[in-house]
Amino acid sequence: MAGDRAGRGTVAGDRARRGTVAGDRAGTVRRGRDRGRRARRRAGALRRVTRVLAPVGVLTAALLLADPAGAPEPGATAVAAVPVPAPAPAPGALLPPGPAPLVRSEPVRLLVDRLGLDTVPRPMGLAADRSMEVPADAGTVGWYTGAPTPGEVGPAVLTAHVDWKGLPGAFADLDTLEPGDEIRVDRADGTSVVFAVRRVGRFPKAEFPTAEVYGDLDHAGLRLITCGGVFDRSARSYVDNVVVFADQVR
Repeated sequence: MAGDRAGRGTVAGDRARRGTVAGDRAGTVRRGRDRGRRARRRAGALRRVTRVLAPVGVLTAALLLADPAGAPEPGATAVAAVPVPAPAPAPGALLPPGPAPLVRSEPVRLLVDRLGLDTVPRPMGLAADRSMEVPADAGTVGWYTGAPTPGEVGPAVLTAHVDWKGLPGAFADLDTLEPGDEIRVDRADGTSVVFAVRRVGRFPKAEFPTAEVYGDLDHAGLRLITCGGVFDRSARSYVDNVVVFADQVR
């Protein structure tokens, strides 16, 4: 019986050892599974990070390939390297609006304080040779009927002699006008317009600036014309013309 007991003890010990081995194997399998799950989690996280960073890497590479010299310095931003132009001012934003143009109305009075001139302009057309008519005496100022009237859009034209038959003409001192001097014209419709001298020019008659004097304008302008320069006795006329350019200011 003691032998049987010893045998049963041996069997029990074997079973215990087999249980230990099985337990070791089970523990090893569980640890292997745990390591596999952790490895799969790390791989999944790496794939997610790669998906997030991949577009950034492509964009960065594209920017660097497009302009290697434009790559930002460490600590700088790409935005700071892009020049931003200043906004352009709106057209006409720095200039005050001019007076509203008027409809056609004949001039009935001309006043030029610097010249001490206060007179009634007379209408003048074209002569037979298609040149503008000239006044028949020293004191008359003529306005050219083929041009706009003072206050209309475009250049109104007034003309007078510098002298006539030994008498000083209405525009004898025209060349003394200065930029900023004012010229007032009263009109038949009861309105008045004021022009400011922009500049005074003297031109050889052979080089008269026709386009500048009679050309289209986008505002109301005024031209005062007379003779000037040296008197050519053989031609019985002056060699130059004096022209005052003025713009309406009110």
